[in-house]
Amino acid sequence: MGRVTKVSNSSTQNPATTATGQNDRAVDYEVEVTLDHPPAEVRPDLSATARIVTDTRRDVLSIPIIALTVRENTPVSTENRPADTSAAARRRRETEGVFVVNRGIATFRPVKVGIAGDEYFEVLDGLKPGEVIAAGPYQAIRDLKDGSRVRRLKQKADTSKAKKAG
Repeated sequence: MGRVTKVSNSSTQNPATTATGQNDRAVDYEVEVTLDHPPAEVRPDLSATARIVTDTRRDVLSIPIIALTVRENTPVSTENRPADTSAAARRRRETEGVFVVNRGIATFRPVKVGIAGDEYFEVLDGLKPGEVIAAGPYQAIRDLKDGSRVRRLKQKADTSKAKKAG
């Protein structure tokens, strides 16, 4: 175990992701970690790849990351107001949520998410345990419309329900 003692202010280029065109997923930062009990074979200035866990939660409601999507809010009257095209304005016009499936109909529902794991988001508000949600390829969820008919496909694991993680 150890603790992060320094984080660089800017990201670094990772040759592995830059060369393959995969630099849209992860961002690398140079970080210094002070180990609590370093093994004898660890040398100063050793470089490593590490996974830094900032928080863990147990017994929380969670959804698959692939189920979360963004929808535009209902536009507010902009008559007699200049258009605001800033990034902050775009975020105000978008809502994160999931499609809850009830009797074969998908209905968009805003949710508030907390921390993210490798495959799941913690759900802070907007869903109840056991509600069925639509999950699938990014484009399928992105193109899904409120009120669309959907059907359940066979799945490998129980990933399409809001569930308690523990």
